[in-house]
This record gives sequence, C-alpha cells and structure tokens, in this order.
Amino acid sequence: MPDKEIAIILAGCGNYDGTDVHEAAAAAVAIEKAGYTPTFYSLDKEQAEVIDHLVPGPARNCSGDPDDKPCRRNMLVESGRIARGRPSCIQELDVEGVSGGIIPGGGGVLKNTSNVIQFFRKEVEELKVVDELDGVLKGLHAAGKPIGVIAHAILLPAIVLDNQDLRLSFGGESDESRGFIQIAQSTGAQVEDSTAGVFVDEANHVISSPGFLNPSRSFLQVHEDMNRMVEEMVRTIHTP
Repeated sequence: MPDKEIAIILAGCGNYDGTDVHEAAAAAVAIEKAGYTPTFYSLDKEQAEVIDHLVPGPARNCSGDPDDKPCRRNMLVESGRIARGRPSCIQELDVEGVSGGIIPGGGGVLKNTSNVIQFFRKEVEELKVVDELDGVLKGLHAAGKPIGVIAHAILLPAIVLDNQDLRLSFGGESDESRGFIQIAQSTGAQVEDSTAGVFVDEANHVISSPGFLNPSRSFLQVHEDMNRMVEEMVRTIHTP
C-alpha cells in the first residue's frame, strides 16, 4: 500500500485569484484527523490575475489603484502561504505514492488551471484544464484512487473525465452555482441536486462538496464537510 499521504493541490492563495484558504486548511486538518498526511502541490506558473480581496465584485488589481500596473504573482510562491513552506511542483506528484488527492475551491483555481472563464464568455469552444493537472486527475482516476473536489474545483474532473459518466453535486442550484451546473452538464456529467454537504460518485471515486460556493455554509459546516469528505476517501482507499 502507498504511503498514507493525501495530496492537496493548490493554485495560489485567496478565494478570488487562487485557492480558498479556509477550504484548504479544513481539508488539511481533516486529513490529519483521519491519520493521513497532507502533502501540498502547486504549479510553478504565474496567476491569471491578482485581486484586492477587500474589493469584492469586479476584478481589481492588488494595489487597488486602476492606474497602477497589474500585480504579478506566482502560484507556487503564493501557495506557500497555505502550505507553511514550499509546496512541491505538481510535476513531482507521483500518483502511485499517494492515497488520493483533494483540490480545494476558490474562483482563482478555475482561472489559473482552466479556460472555464473564457468558455463561459464564449471566447473558446472547448473546455480545457492545464496539462499538469489534467494528467494528475486522469492518473488518480485510472489508479482507482479517490479524488475530492470542493466548490469551484468540482468543474475540473467534469472537464477532464468527460467520458466517465461522472456524477457530481454543487449542493443544489443557487445563483452562485447555476452557471457551474450548466457548464458541468455540458461536459456530460450528471449533476445531482443534493442538499448534503458531501456527495459520493461511487463508480468513479470522486467526492464533491460545495464548500463556500454555498453562501449559507458556515466555517464550522465546511470543516465538518471536509471531515466527511476525507472519511469517504479513506473508506474508498480501504475498499478492495
């Protein structure tokens, strides 16, 4: 059996332009609580944008001054804020050496690892995920290892595993999730209208949770959902 490690894949630091910090931290705590070790990975690439998180809504550069040049930040460097040190590059993620993988959400995850935004704006016709992450998701799936996806990240396996009769849930339809549901359905995924905090696709070993994409979810509820997600992952790991 591989080492008791579950990979957490990060794409920067911050809900609007990277990984949601609280979803990632809750996942790490849940992994340790289950007796596994969280190992952090990220991409050594520039973020799509840098947003001032004190100004919700339309994107603002990190200085807050529209006349300033846009800030530039590297995903690997920014992910170190969450990992409490340097994460490994995603190219170093050995699928055979981990027991599963989790991708926390955050709007920046989609911006930094896919062309979902361009697809939504009808600027491109085909959905794609960056090669590095595409390969990891396909590798985990082929090895029968559990994949946990939270909030915005739920779209990623829908894009990558578009011929696997995937079943996912965004926790029910809302103003926040409606567009994501439509895109997921366009890939052929079956979107379940579940009010539970965690949904399990038993056939594909993909566990989805709406996280903070559900605006009514509290910090405590998201932490509890991450505990359930990891419990389901561990059950999958130990099921022949």
